[in-house]
Amino acid sequence: MESGGRSDELRIIKSSDVGYVSTQTLEGDSSSESLYRELAGANTLSDLSRRISAIVKDLGFTDFTFLRTDRVWNQGTGRGVLSSLPEDFIKEYIQHRVYEFDLVIPYGRANTRPIFATKIYDFIDRAPFETRLIRGNRRLLQMYKNIGCYEQYVIPVPAHDGGANVQLLLTCLGTKKREFHSVVTSVMPECRQLCKAIDAISSQQFEASLAGKENESIAIDEQSLQVLRRLVVADMTIAELAEEMCVSAISVHQHIAAARKALGVKTNVGAITKAIKAGLINPC
Repeated sequence: MESGGRSDELRIIKSSDVGYVSTQTLEGDSSSESLYRELAGANTLSDLSRRISAIVKDLGFTDFTFLRTDRVWNQGTGRGVLSSLPEDFIKEYIQHRVYEFDLVIPYGRANTRPIFATKIYDFIDRAPFETRLIRGNRRLLQMYKNIGCYEQYVIPVPAHDGGANVQLLLTCLGTKKREFHSVVTSVMPECRQLCKAIDAISSQQFEASLAGKENESIAIDEQSLQVLRRLVVADMTIAELAEEMCVSAISVHQHIAAARKALGVKTNVGAITKAIKAGLINPC
């Protein structure tokens, strides 16, 4: 989560370094090729973060967050997340599981069209009723306001390896929405290129620490995993969980059945036990 200047030297990408970077990947664009070369020169995650920060600042933003929608939640850690936002913010986001309420995550998992985050958050912030989801998103919005983040540009793209989407979120701390939208308008293509480049380089060179593929063999749907997690940490009945999620009890049972199938077990207890052992659920 460090930021800093960009390295003056760009290492040429060789096939032995980044074997998948092809003419098709680079889309025939010299600026895109330069972008890949710059990021491929990183030797550590901190170095990669510094290089991304420098590019982000050149585009007119102050901060970024890059995440893998199917990795960040493993073991309740920050695996799958790279960000230049204040460390205290990221720590609270992960440790207090604020991501369970963050509507940008399911949007980015299911869509590839860029969007401004307020278009996702604002409608729920104005809701004339209270649910756990709404309270959680209001808490998240307050966290963002506390660090001067009033808007984000969300860029979801398909992961280059065919997995779940990756997302790049860009912001200008201390900048109001209208000004921020003006910044984004002139650099939209470059933002998408940057997201693709971060995905390609990070998964190739920092797979163990960022991509976090140790649970890849367990292809469990995030909503099914969420149901198991709520049963563990909140000690809720099926009926209570259905009411909280605004779905029917039948839907909850279907999610649990899907979790059992994904985890290869026959009972709910077995599903919960295996999910905890695999690091998919933190029981604390």
